[in-house]
Amino acid sequence: EPTLLHRQPDDTRVRSRVFSETTTRAVRSMMRLVVSHPDGTANLAETRGYMVGGKTGTSEKVRPEGGYFKDRNIASFVATFPVHDPKYVLVIMVDDPKGQKQSYYKTTGGWVAAPAARQIIRHAAPMLGIHPVDEKAPEIRQKLRLDFKIGKEEMTLASY
Repeated sequence: EPTLLHRQPDDTRVRSRVFSETTTRAVRSMMRLVVSHPDGTANLAETRGYMVGGKTGTSEKVRPEGGYFKDRNIASFVATFPVHDPKYVLVIMVDDPKGQKQSYYKTTGGWVAAPAARQIIRHAAPMLGIHPVDEKAPEIRQKLRLDFKIGKEEMTLASY
């Protein structure tokens, strides 16, 4: 059965910038590291060529009588892609996930929601007209490069 994607007519309204380009570049670069770095909390969302960035979340569920459950939670992952030129945001929330063997019985956003995002992006991106890119291309790398200083030492954070 086909998947139908409904698009809104082009919106030509002029919008004002809320955050500076420097701030958005820093956030996008860090979101990319959450996915691309081997120790990133959402490395299971890595979708080769689609430059996914994101943020995981895990919260304990509230007990009806007050307090929080220690063994029940809500796992979430917010993804944007392609992170070097964001077009889409995907939010995955799993209420009270049950640990599975393939997730080593973990129920966090990185183990439960991030892999679901990878599958959705892998299938939806081509339908949305997003094509894989060469992640090592200079123009892509430049968009995610973050230069900063700690004391007098200049550093570059490369999130590709």
